[in-house]
Amino acid sequence: MLDIVSAGVLKAFRVWILGSGPNGQSFYSRLPARGTMRSICPDEIIIACNRAILIPLFPQFWMCEDSTIPGQDWFQKGIKKVKYHHRDLECKKIFSDAIAAKNKCEYNFKHRGIWKRGEDPKYILGQTFGGATVSCRALQISAMSGATQIILVGVDLFGANYFDGATNLTDSKLREEKEWEQVSNFDEIIKWVSKNTGSKIYSATPSALKSPMKFQGALP
Repeated sequence: MLDIVSAGVLKAFRVWILGSGPNGQSFYSRLPARGTMRSICPDEIIIACNRAILIPLFPQFWMCEDSTIPGQDWFQKGIKKVKYHHRDLECKKIFSDAIAAKNKCEYNFKHRGIWKRGEDPKYILGQTFGGATVSCRALQISAMSGATQIILVGVDLFGANYFDGATNLTDSKLREEKEWEQVSNFDEIIKWVSKNTGSKIYSATPSALKSPMKFQGALP
């Protein structure tokens, strides 16, 4: 198991970060995913975060963080999906140490702690901040790996519904039609990344985030 940043496999012109929010559905057909009409370009990467692995696409990477995730049914479905794939559609797993302890993966990522508002998120030895969702972790490792463009898809950060019609039962009362508490931290980290790295951050679909630019670029 290798550290994802040290491995250097995310150095690309464009990294798509795929969340599991329902707003991403309108954009799936435009993604450069393997196994679709629009073939993946050599310099584009898709990272599916958590439940987004169940979206009917074939990303190169699947990233999970929360130690409670292995107990959720979509995680086991995701394990089966990446296990029984065609060799040309291989998906590498990027897990936190807590998940990797009991589930085999190719890569892990380093945890620096929970982001505290006002704190300078200067990265040390490739470590990432928590407290802003796994999609933000994916953004941080992509920026540290040298991605030129990082584009969020389905990273809604409001409401309790997922792309497949399922509901977040744990936090549904708190999140129903409401902005998630992680939004402010996520926005602050995006601002730091945009200012201090060469990465430009976009959102291709509606989101509670205010810092990303709206993606309007032409797709190759």
